[in-house]
Amino acid sequence: MPTVMIYQSPRPPELRAAAIKAVTEALVEAYGLQPEQIQVFFHEVPDERWGRGGVLASEPKSG
Repeated sequence: MPTVMIYQSPRPPELRAAAIKAVTEALVEAYGLQPEQIQVFFHEVPDERWGRGGVLASEPKSG
């Protein structure tokens, strides 16, 4: 049973639902599974708790 973990900034429920549907459909197609065999989990991390390029994601973009 494939398990997908998605790490992201918080998103509205309707976007998470759309992502779950798209990921599930992709794995059904690629692996030939039933949708019920696929699990998708979200780990939502606020922008002030992670960084990229040495700065917090919540910092304004420069340039």
